[in-house]
Amino acid sequence: MLRILLMGLVLFSSIDCQARNTRYFLSNEGILDKPVAQNNLPDKDVQIYYTGQDTPKVVSSFKVITSHRKTNSVGKTDRTACEWAYLSAIKALQAKAKQIGANAVIDVKSDYKDNELDTADKYECHAGATVAGVVLKGTPVVLEVAKNEAESNNKK
Repeated sequence: MLRILLMGLVLFSSIDCQARNTRYFLSNEGILDKPVAQNNLPDKDVQIYYTGQDTPKVVSSFKVITSHRKTNSVGKTDRTACEWAYLSAIKALQAKAKQIGANAVIDVKSDYKDNELDTADKYECHAGATVAGVVLKGTPVVLEVAKNEAESNNKK
């Protein structure tokens, strides 16, 4: 009996048991315009500006914030799971920024395992058999608000 158990242990230990971790560099173009994003995730009061994008005048700036987000990828394509994780990371950046009094997050970029993508149009996502993850970082700021925008906000 012991011999059978030992043989089984040897056979089992020789099987490759590594989890899948597929690395993707995906376009973020249009993700925030999708209906799922418009209906569920991003906060309209906190604007997002990617690396290199022009912004209105910065009135004050805060410490860089990071958002590590994962989502269940069971039953989803890797792309869909990555987009969900990306939207969740954007939502978390906006929530952190709003909490400290910022009205925007600028210089938003992907930063998975400290691999900074200094580009406005791509992000890194890692997808496994059951989970997909995205890491974004950016700088929360208070941007100068145009006079007519400030007036419309005061009427709310």
